[in-house]
Amino acid sequence: MSDDDDDALLFVYGTLRRAAGDPAHALLAAVGSFVGDATVRGRVIAHGGYPALVDGDEVVAGELWCVRDGWDALDAYETLHDAVPQYTRERCAVLQGDRRRTAWVYRARLRP
Repeated sequence: MSDDDDDALLFVYGTLRRAAGDPAHALLAAVGSFVGDATVRGRVIAHGGYPALVDGDEVVAGELWCVRDGWDALDAYETLHDAVPQYTRERCAVLQGDRRRTAWVYRARLRP
């Protein structure tokens, strides 16, 4: 699986990361391949008991994965199909070493 196609890239920062030790990582590992460590700008907060990325100026460390198929399973895990989704999947700027890329990321869907 080539990681040259930014449309297939996913940045993960929470329970889906290898380093998190969470069983949810197995879901990502089944549908994707690890590309490398990366960072995004934002801030991670607790949201319903889970980490959630929101706007901010901090550097958030995470992992970059290449996902070709399996988006439906990942979206379901991130509650995108729920009546009241907790997260959205959006494009964001990612820095992988000195390489700037664009990847998908699950961000908190906050309500006023």
